[in-house]
Amino acid sequence: MSTRLALFLLTLATFTAGAQSLRLERESFPHSPEDIEHHADRYTEPSLIPAKSVAALKQQASWLRRELSRFPPSETQTSPPRETFGYLSARHPVSIPDADFEEWIKLQLHTDLSLSIEAIALVPACYPAFSLKHHYGFPRRFKIEVFSAEAPEQAVTVVDWTQQDFPDPGLSPVIFTMPAMKVQNIILTVTRGALDGETQFFALDELMVFRAGNNIGLPSKHSLTASSSTELDTFWSLNYLVDRKQHLGKFQHAAQQTPDFIRYFPKNSEITEPPEILIDLGQSESLGRVELYAATLPELPIPALAMPTTYRIDLLNHLGEGGLIKSTTIQAPLIQKMRWHPLYSHNARYLRITTTELPQYRGRPILALGEIRVLGDEGPNRVNLAKGKSIKLTHAPSNSLGSDPRLLVDGLTNGREIVPEKQYIEQLAKRQLVENAMANVEKSLVVAQITRTQRYWTLGITAATIILFAILLWIIHLRSSKNRAVREVQKQISADLHDDISGNLGTISMITSRLQNQADPDLTEEKLREIRHLAQESFVSLKEIIWHTETGVIRISDLLEQIKRTSQSILSECRVSYDFPSEYENSIVPVATRRNITLLVKETLYNCSKYAKATTMVIRAEIIDSQLQISMRDDGCGFDPHCETSANSGSGRGLSNMEQRAKLLGAELIVQSAPNEGTCVILSTPIHHSSHA
Repeated sequence: MSTRLALFLLTLATFTAGAQSLRLERESFPHSPEDIEHHADRYTEPSLIPAKSVAALKQQASWLRRELSRFPPSETQTSPPRETFGYLSARHPVSIPDADFEEWIKLQLHTDLSLSIEAIALVPACYPAFSLKHHYGFPRRFKIEVFSAEAPEQAVTVVDWTQQDFPDPGLSPVIFTMPAMKVQNIILTVTRGALDGETQFFALDELMVFRAGNNIGLPSKHSLTASSSTELDTFWSLNYLVDRKQHLGKFQHAAQQTPDFIRYFPKNSEITEPPEILIDLGQSESLGRVELYAATLPELPIPALAMPTTYRIDLLNHLGEGGLIKSTTIQAPLIQKMRWHPLYSHNARYLRITTTELPQYRGRPILALGEIRVLGDEGPNRVNLAKGKSIKLTHAPSNSLGSDPRLLVDGLTNGREIVPEKQYIEQLAKRQLVENAMANVEKSLVVAQITRTQRYWTLGITAATIILFAILLWIIHLRSSKNRAVREVQKQISADLHDDISGNLGTISMITSRLQNQADPDLTEEKLREIRHLAQESFVSLKEIIWHTETGVIRISDLLEQIKRTSQSILSECRVSYDFPSEYENSIVPVATRRNITLLVKETLYNCSKYAKATTMVIRAEIIDSQLQISMRDDGCGFDPHCETSANSGSGRGLSNMEQRAKLLGAELIVQSAPNEGTCVILSTPIHHSSHA
């Protein structure tokens, strides 16, 4: 393993989450660079990663996926912001020294008293034109300080990231917890912004300040100032930093099988009396705000289309005349999944929502809401006061699925629990930590898979090399065997030259010497005829030897053509006809096989020429069931095959030689003959389909 790869694996190990060590307690982001080591120790187990196998890493990834399912998903990519994006600072040159770059935002919670807070969260800005997967302008270096009314000059540092760049949060919020303390002023100071070409700046979607689990950063009640601010229509403004509109989605958690409240009115009906929803809180409460959540209707292309467009919110001390405390009419044509409206700390027991204008779908008015939440204003009462309380609906049809008004105060919308804001933000922040761990595990898995693949390739190449080496050895063995076979044929040819040609020449020499002292003309003629036969036989044998030695690959067609030439040379005084197949088997004939076939055929032809006194010879070749069958039939005097003298006639060139050749071929030899009835010799030899001679 190279040094570079080892360093890469070590880096991955440092930031990879171990499935057995990942803890998901309530944890905030590191408050300072010094907390990084502790933070990494709590969420990773570096010593486990280098030795992890692919199977172990896949199991760990599966475990992390199950952990991710415990947290609410961010809805940014599926439902990007359509209105405000948040706060955007002025731009400064990148070349400006860090000591001269300082942008700040000051949030004064109250002008006359301090409020007890427990956490501060920063939500990265999402600018769809830039990216739906990455933040826009989250500050690289910053610090957050708080001041109380009792000690307005004494800063308490909540988080300090001015000496080192903050880890990239993506689009997930970052939350910094702190011991609960009374705070009047909060100051966010940025000393290094995000880079954009030759400039730097910073942007945030939301600054959230938590008290009793809820965000209390209301611009109507608090003062907000900044060193600079880019004001751009409805997109960027300092006030959007605490407007409670952010891209993260609704404060919902795990899904349950619970419907939303839905009422359908008759098609094309006129609503003479607007529907009213009355919630009884049980007693007079100090109210902070009311939240309306959109219902989910599968038949609508956009679920939030069913939200009422015009409605009135009334606060009442009691029912009846004189009980009205405050009334607000709201027109909201924009599509939103959640709307909230401040109630300005009014004390009231009843909240009434009158829907004066309803959306329509295919001509049918729809009254549909996922949930109505009424939040208290002070201390521990800053919770959902409407959950489970008495609710009454009037002037609405009741023959619709999911028409029970209690669904409006069950704490669920779209089958999901609406959780406190702080808990939701914490869960999204933890989700980001788990996603980072998941990304690191996937990187480690890629490295492990590459390593395994390389190992498999190494084993495969080694095995292939061994197999190739074995094949080469086998080829060498085959070539060696072939060379041995060729040498055997060469030895046999040498023997043939010695036996046939040399013997024939010796016989011719001996006969010639005898003829010198011979005066009988008949005997001389007979001896001359014998000499001619011997010379002819030697000539044919020599031609065959040359053919065997000079010809390379021989196929059946070549063999039959050679048989034809041999018969024409030997049977010069006999008429020979041939019956060969029009299409030959395209098989290669081994050297030893072709030699034995030609010698056996030649033996038959010589016997016919010398002893048969035949006038015609028919040579036929057939291929039957992978057998080459050669038959040679003459009209000569014939003989008795069972007679020993006939079989051994012709200086040893009788049937015994032919039978020995057939045995070497593994062939079947049939000799059919009788005195005065001619002779038929049939040879059937197997054809071995081979591409090598």
